[in-house]
Parts: sequence; C-alpha cells; structure tokens
Amino acid sequence: MYRDIRANIYFLYNDFRFSFIVFWSIFTASVLLLFTLSLSFSLETTIIISPSIAIFFFCGFSGYLTVKDSFPFMIKMGSTRSGFVVSVMLFNLILSLFMATVSLIMTELISLFNRITLNDHFQLYTTIQLTTLNDTWIYTLLLDFFVCFFLLTAFLLIGSLFYRFGLIGGGSVLAIVLIINLIANVRHWLMGFFLEFQEYMITINFVNSILFLVIVMITTWLILQKAPTTSKLIR
Repeated sequence: MYRDIRANIYFLYNDFRFSFIVFWSIFTASVLLLFTLSLSFSLETTIIISPSIAIFFFCGFSGYLTVKDSFPFMIKMGSTRSGFVVSVMLFNLILSLFMATVSLIMTELISLFNRITLNDHFQLYTTIQLTTLNDTWIYTLLLDFFVCFFLLTAFLLIGSLFYRFGLIGGGSVLAIVLIINLIANVRHWLMGFFLEFQEYMITINFVNSILFLVIVMITTWLILQKAPTTSKLIR
C-alpha cells in the first residue's frame, strides 16, 4: 500500500509539474509587467493584485480535473480506488502547502520591491486581510494552505460526480445544491456553519470546515469505489 501511494504521488507530481511551471511563469511575468507599468502611473491610479486569489483559482481548477486526467491511468496501472483517493488527498496536502508557500514568497518579494522603489501604485491584497486573524506571515501561510486544500478537496468531489455520473448526473446534483442555497434560511445557516461575519471581517469556523472536508473525502471515496476507467462523459 505504501509503495502504491508513493508511486501514485510521484505520478501526480509529474502530471502536475507542467501546470505548476506554466501557472507561476505566467503569474510572475504578469506581476513584473504590471509592477513596471505602475511605476509610471499618476497619483490617482493603483493596481491591486492578489497572489492568494490566483492560487485559489488554480487549486479549484486542478481539483476538478484530477479525476478525469489521472484516475483512469492510475487504475489501469494497478492502483486501487482506495489507494487513488488516499494518494490524491496526500498530494493535495503537499500541493496546498507548496502553492501557499510560493504565494507567500511572492507577496513578501513584491512588498520588498514596493519599499525599495517607494511605489505606492502597486498594492497587494491577501486573504488574511478579510479575516479576524493576525496579519502575520505564519497565519497568511496557514490560511492560504487551508483554503487551497479546501478547494482542491471540494472540486475533487465535483469532478468525481461528473466523471462517475456524467453531465446529467453531476449537473443535477449541482442544480439541487444551487436551488437549496436559494432558500434564504438554508443559505444563512450554511454560511454560518463555516463563517461568522463581524462588520467587514470574517471569522472562519475551522472545526466545522474540517468536519465538512472529512465528509467530502468519504463521499468522494464512495463515489469512486465502483467508478469505471472511462468517464461517463465520453461513454
């Protein structure tokens, strides 16, 4: 089991490596271009970027594609379905920590360049600024890590639904969830389950969020237990 998980994680690393390079290359080039442009701005013009938001989009998209891109091949190569789920969850932990760490480094470097060049036209927006947590590097790292893992896990479930049950099955489940959220009382209860709003700040209920993640992991495991090696979308 250990050797299978290690092999699976190595496969996922190779599968995602190109995406890592492309994402961070494009993001870094964009930041450098915008930073250079901001040096010539007038007093009224400001550029605001958020490395945190960028990595959240990456993690959500990656989580959704993981099953479709990796599940069939890994099962055909001899991995069990349980081994696949465990491997992906461990890889998601590593990926979340990696993305959060690089995002933090980017944030610190940009802040340093701002101080050196006295550039007031290029501002950073981090997730920690929305919360009641202290705005320190360790809390920023931990919060981005948690949100990345949350998105990877949640979108892995969505990807599993579409893989196993096809467009109609996956779309129906998402439609039901959307309709339920249109009910005001239910929507407020769900938001209160994860978040507590204090004026313009948010307090995250990490205990409830972790409980939700455990339920999502178990649900994903159950969905993939009898999943074929061909997606329902292309069968």
